[in-house]
Amino acid sequence: MVAAALALQADPWAAVRFELREPGGVTRVCVAVDGDAACGLACRAAGDGAWVEVALVPVERAVEEVLRWVPARPVSPVTLVVWVAGPVDAVVRPLGRWTASAGEGWLPDPVWDTGDLATLPDDLRAALAGCLAAAAPVAPVARDAR
Repeated sequence: MVAAALALQADPWAAVRFELREPGGVTRVCVAVDGDAACGLACRAAGDGAWVEVALVPVERAVEEVLRWVPARPVSPVTLVVWVAGPVDAVVRPLGRWTASAGEGWLPDPVWDTGDLATLPDDLRAALAGCLAAAAPVAPVARDAR
């Protein structure tokens, strides 16, 4: 499973990447999507230790795999930044940036023109659907049989 998940990370149709920056360290998560599978790769570098987690899930759970790392009310001040990368232009597009104080909810970063974090699941689904639609193989054009 780990080998399949890492292979999917190497050449995905689309990917969602985000960082949770806290005073004690940074958690980075990348969810790569290809066909009907999604791979979540999460890692944390911190002064109190480091870890890595790998998950291979059906594509329908790609957004949930990302969102399970986002705490509703963080225990320390934190910044969340989300990017989406598609296959066509390989450009990483920022999707949003939010901040939260300890024990408080998330606030959008006005510089990024980010909406409410509550819309993030729908925004991620739409961005991934767009990436996957752009990556879908194009049907060959029928030639005139003259």
